[in-house]
Amino acid sequence: MDKRSSIWVLVLSGMPQASVLGPLLFIIFISDLEDKVRNKLLKFAGDTKVFGKVNSAADALQLQDNLNQLFKWANNQQMDFNVEKFVIMHI
Repeated sequence: MDKRSSIWVLVLSGMPQASVLGPLLFIIFISDLEDKVRNKLLKFAGDTKVFGKVNSAADALQLQDNLNQLFKWANNQQMDFNVEKFVIMHI
């Protein structure tokens, strides 16, 4: 028989899935996400969308600045965005 043992490891971050407090704590955690964003931000569950009209080069630069601010925020919070899910939509 193979003997297996378990050891306790201190976990410094995270939340068990399907916990009652998880969504509330996540909302509190990301509450300052839009503080430096000038375009509109839409948040739902774990998804975030930044959007706005781009009619000029200045508008495009502002949108890019917003994305840079979001990445800076994520880096400061030690949180990664899933870049594989990034999409640019032109309407």
